[in-house]
Amino acid sequence: MDSILQSEKVCYISGATDILHKHHCIGGSNRQMADKEGLWVYLTPEWHMKAHSNTALKKYLQGIAQAEWLRKYENDKEKWMKLFGRNYLA
Repeated sequence: MDSILQSEKVCYISGATDILHKHHCIGGSNRQMADKEGLWVYLTPEWHMKAHSNTALKKYLQGIAQAEWLRKYENDKEKWMKLFGRNYLA
């Protein structure tokens, strides 16, 4: 599925357009569901590494993914919890 977080192929953080990786904002056992729901962004390799190692950046991306998904699905928090089992906005 296309990303629900961005429509252009640019780094979500820096705006760079070359050498981009697809970063799933929700990972682990929910990575496939995140892909299906469009909860991913493009990142440069540097930002992609930081997204996996920097807790604040990781939480930021998780939070924006959940917030955008909730906006798209009319704030259906119950459905979010059924799909992902965790509130990243808390």
